[in-house]
Amino acid sequence: MKLTSEILFYLEAGLQIAEVSGLFPTEYDHKQTIEKKLDPLTTQFPGSRLQMSILGAMTTFTIEESEWSKLSGKTILIVGGSRSGGIGRAAVEIAHRNNANVTLGDWNEEEGEDMSKELKDRFYFQKCDVTQWDSILDLFEAIVSKFGEIHAVLSNAGIAGENFLADEIDPRTGRLVAPDLKTLDFNLYGMTYVTKAALHHFSKWPETQCQLELTGSVASYIDGYSIPLYNASKMGVLGLVRGLRCMLYGKNVSLNMVAPVSKPIAMNRTVDFTFLSVLRSLD
Repeated sequence: MKLTSEILFYLEAGLQIAEVSGLFPTEYDHKQTIEKKLDPLTTQFPGSRLQMSILGAMTTFTIEESEWSKLSGKTILIVGGSRSGGIGRAAVEIAHRNNANVTLGDWNEEEGEDMSKELKDRFYFQKCDVTQWDSILDLFEAIVSKFGEIHAVLSNAGIAGENFLADEIDPRTGRLVAPDLKTLDFNLYGMTYVTKAALHHFSKWPETQCQLELTGSVASYIDGYSIPLYNASKMGVLGLVRGLRCMLYGKNVSLNMVAPVSKPIAMNRTVDFTFLSVLRSLD
């Protein structure tokens, strides 16, 4: 297994421990190589000792073209997928290319309409605000009305970018302004809304095997730099999955979460990529 740049890791001030999992070939000098590559990080954050835990490495799964044919005729709902280069957009394109009926719910109406013109048949777009329960219900009702039973739901909507430690003072009162919690509204509460609506609708056709996929993050498992609310939201998604998995045993639903590493798309332009840039040199 190749040691890739998509290594899961975390840094914690005050501790000086290095752990490496047994996933890599024994002849590879992991610790020496990794510590050498982390020198720039140590220089940038003087006074902090680093705890680094290699939790695992992404690997490559080869999917034969024939396997995509299983999507043909299936109805798939993707919530959050208008950004070019994003996970949701790629999922839309793959599903549609393999003859699935695809519905996209997203706040970006302009991009959604452009996708409708491009994909045409078997694609339906509806503007959706995941922070509003009625908007989620409208989306599910629309796809059922247009295509019938839903076979799979990908809940992918999310935002990033925050400055939690910045203090904003209300000029009228001189008091500290409450923190902006929209990251939680989109990434956790919106994800919970989609999950509830999906499970409700899946229960209407108990003989049909359905899938619910939630987009978490590497931040679901490890703390990131300068993104505490994003961390809280994505760890919450993992908690939601773990809390539900036993409850869904024996039902017609498989529940999964994917945990991608940060991808430099529009959503992440305000996120600090210092750590990611260091890891990219580990290839």
